[in-house]
Amino acid sequence: MATRFQFTIIWSLVCLTVTFAHIIPRFPSPSLDLRSSSAPNGLYGTKFFTQILDHFNFNPQSYQTFQQRYLINDTFWGGAKNNAPIFVYMGNEGDIEWFAQNTGFMFQTAPYFKALLVFIEHRFYGKSFPFGGNEEVANANSSTLGYLSSTQALADYATLIIDLKKNLSATDSPVVVFGGSYGGMLAAWFRVKYPHVAIGALASSAPILQFLDLVSPYTFTNIITQDYKSESENCYKVIKGAWKQIEDTAQKPGGLEQLRQSFRICKNYISAGALKAWVETALTYAAMTDYPTPSNFLAPLPAYPVRKMCEAIDNLSAGNKTFTKLHAAANIFYNYSGTATCFVLVNDSDPLGGWDWQACTEMIMPLGGNNERSIFPPYKWKLEDIVSSCKHTQHIHPRPHWITTEFGGLVRNVTILQWTKLRSRLDIERVLKRSGSNIIFFNGLRDPWSGGGVLKNISKTIVAIVAKEDLRFSTKEDPEWLKDVRKQEIKIIAIRAELNQHSPSAQKGLYTTKFFTQILDHFNFNPQSYQTFQQRYLINDTFWGGAKNNAPIFVYTGNEGNIEWFTQNTGFMFENAPSFQALLVFIEHRFYGKSIPFGGNRTVAYANSSTLGYLSSTQALADYATLILDLKKNLSATDSPVVVFGGSYGGMLAAWFRMKYPHVAIGALASSAPILHFMDLVSPDIFNSIITQDFRSESENCYKVLKGSWELIDETVKKPGGLELLRKTFRICKSNDFGPGPLDGWLRTAWTYTAMTDYPTPSNFLNPLPAYPVKKMCEAIDSSGTENNTLAKLYAAANVYYNYSGTATCFDLDDDSDPHDLGGWQWQACSEMIMPSGGNNKESIFPEYEWSYEGRADYCEFVYNVTPRPHWITTEFGGHAIKRVLKRSASNIIFFNGLRDPWSGGGVLKTISKTVVAIVAKRGAHHVDLRYSSKEDPKWLKDVRKKELKIIASWISQYYRDLQSDN
Repeated sequence: MATRFQFTIIWSLVCLTVTFAHIIPRFPSPSLDLRSSSAPNGLYGTKFFTQILDHFNFNPQSYQTFQQRYLINDTFWGGAKNNAPIFVYMGNEGDIEWFAQNTGFMFQTAPYFKALLVFIEHRFYGKSFPFGGNEEVANANSSTLGYLSSTQALADYATLIIDLKKNLSATDSPVVVFGGSYGGMLAAWFRVKYPHVAIGALASSAPILQFLDLVSPYTFTNIITQDYKSESENCYKVIKGAWKQIEDTAQKPGGLEQLRQSFRICKNYISAGALKAWVETALTYAAMTDYPTPSNFLAPLPAYPVRKMCEAIDNLSAGNKTFTKLHAAANIFYNYSGTATCFVLVNDSDPLGGWDWQACTEMIMPLGGNNERSIFPPYKWKLEDIVSSCKHTQHIHPRPHWITTEFGGLVRNVTILQWTKLRSRLDIERVLKRSGSNIIFFNGLRDPWSGGGVLKNISKTIVAIVAKEDLRFSTKEDPEWLKDVRKQEIKIIAIRAELNQHSPSAQKGLYTTKFFTQILDHFNFNPQSYQTFQQRYLINDTFWGGAKNNAPIFVYTGNEGNIEWFTQNTGFMFENAPSFQALLVFIEHRFYGKSIPFGGNRTVAYANSSTLGYLSSTQALADYATLILDLKKNLSATDSPVVVFGGSYGGMLAAWFRMKYPHVAIGALASSAPILHFMDLVSPDIFNSIITQDFRSESENCYKVLKGSWELIDETVKKPGGLELLRKTFRICKSNDFGPGPLDGWLRTAWTYTAMTDYPTPSNFLNPLPAYPVKKMCEAIDSSGTENNTLAKLYAAANVYYNYSGTATCFDLDDDSDPHDLGGWQWQACSEMIMPSGGNNKESIFPEYEWSYEGRADYCEFVYNVTPRPHWITTEFGGHAIKRVLKRSASNIIFFNGLRDPWSGGGVLKTISKTVVAIVAKRGAHHVDLRYSSKEDPKWLKDVRKKELKIIASWISQYYRDLQSDN
């Protein structure tokens, strides 16, 4: 058996741009220093990958591509045959070479692990610009910059990694992701969102909690203040008092000239504000890079630069001259090499240009507020100021809660006084404890970004290491504590590696209809994405125990149709809400029912690929997360646990929602969810093979009649009067332009949908049907009343599906009505839901046919002018080696499958772990467990539901225990 590694990992860089509302921070162009690593030329090879512009949309623009740069080093790799690991750096806001050359830890540990090293550049940075690689065009306005976001970047990384592994024949090589600062955030989020791609992450100095309502805006500068104060009380006082002296001096005659000379400012523009910003930048970045050895990350600096700055301030030779002291300190940061003759306050160079855009769209990180104790001038951070600034500079309105909606981090309301006590007991702790694994969070407490970091262990596999720095190149001068940190990180990896080597009709008042104002595109920030539409949801609070009791909320993740249809056929939720005192919510999927974007106008919304491009599973999941969090907030029910339910495509969405949004839902019941029914995962014949077995299990004669019917119909058509004979036999309405093709399709639909809804009790989900309709069809075929008239037998069988009520006088094959609003599914089947089915082998009751992707692609190009993305779903949600993925990275999911359901061929049929459970019913059909119960239900169905309820109850009980321990 191939060796498989499982890791948790390592990484550190500190490079988020400090965005004070009252200053314009400078980020010096990096001068890279590899002397400590003795890095040879050829440290890496440079390659480019053809990346798609928009992963979450399917309109024509989204199919544009760009060249994404990545760096690769295979010097130490043990190779694909040995399943040797791949270490991937999640590029952040800058040139990827800069980060690669300052990430010695990966290079120095690669030989130990025989790892391939890959450094991927973030879109819109370095040389990875969309729109023809033209930086000016890419950064022109919000229409182009809208494609710059963290979610698009993560999807880039997943797509590139999977393609790289395929090309290297290294599909079984484990991937560990690394990142520092924003790159560390990306690494942690990647592990949470793409656990099927990466087995672990080292998120170094990753402030994943540095968002609105999670941390005090004073935290960042308070840590900087403490850094300087810990070196010298006098140093602290001098800096704290300097700002007023600068202001007072600037207002005096000749004051600006005095400041220019004191700080050696070049003879260009100077003002009190610009000078203060220049000094603040030096103090801030010196605190961020207060390394114990000399460095050249942001600027050439000595070991412990904060100490050096304070020593310069405390130097007695400067007497009481505050400006001389402050200049000496700033000189440590700006001119430690001693080569500068004067300093330029205004520097237009912008190596991190895209970050200003991100800081105005999604990365709304409150920092820069200064209280009375701060070394910086008092200032109150306000969201309103950020909004105003972003509207003015970027012409965009920030989405301050999007990051916590997408990745988690929400916290119950606490006061600033409570903050210290609850600092490590955030919602994120519960989320990661239940749903995450294999993440190392490293934070250095002298780093001002550590205030937004994870500082305590969450579980055995989500580890917080707190010190000062970890991932730079090692040197002989490294202190013992730093050596110990790195040894601890390597030990964790080694331990993981070793372990892995062994390793019915609706009642009146059943629900109330409501609408939610939903955003058009969650994953883009161009102007169009801010359009909204009204999303319908149904709610029933009859049985709810209320927000004060933290009573649960059961949510149905709507699938491809009118939400009322699914609600009225999901009795399981209504029947069990009383025992759980649950609130019931059924959310309609965008582009279905009454949840139509573009003014609710279906004609406009379905007009072409430019509008239909916003119809996708990922957008739908983000809709659900956004709506649920808003609903909980409005109900003051932030601590009420959410369980999601869904059947068929809705079941897929429920499972994926639990995997992607574990901070929103504590568990999922995914009924008849074919999450494996995608290319390269199942045979295209599996769907029809199960239908064949359903009919054959009832009667061998029934099977033979169906199997031979297609040839008989073809032969009949060729005979004089054959078409009229078929019309009369099958009672086809005379208005139809009748031919063998439509008749074949009509019969296929009957056999297929009857197999899907082969319920043990009468139903009216797709059509009115008796109990066990497949049996009834075969009884009609085997009936002696039709003797040897095969066509009459086929009609009698089809009549069970199309006319069990006996009211039809003829059948309209031209009927293209869509009573359940399923029209959008054809688009999804052409864009992302490329589910190979319809192939028929020699044993099939359907004519022998080989399914081909090319045929699907041609059809989709012709009908929608869209090229399918057949591997997007498995890239985004996983599918390959699903057992390993779900075992390591998922929890609290029930997969139900009935083996008579043709979709069960793409389902999870075996239990993965104690919390990812498969329930299989031999006689079960398509999401039969979610239907209303009846007195006629067989024992096996009753047992299925009892088991599901017991598991759901255990999830909720565990949640309440966790909640109690948090408080």
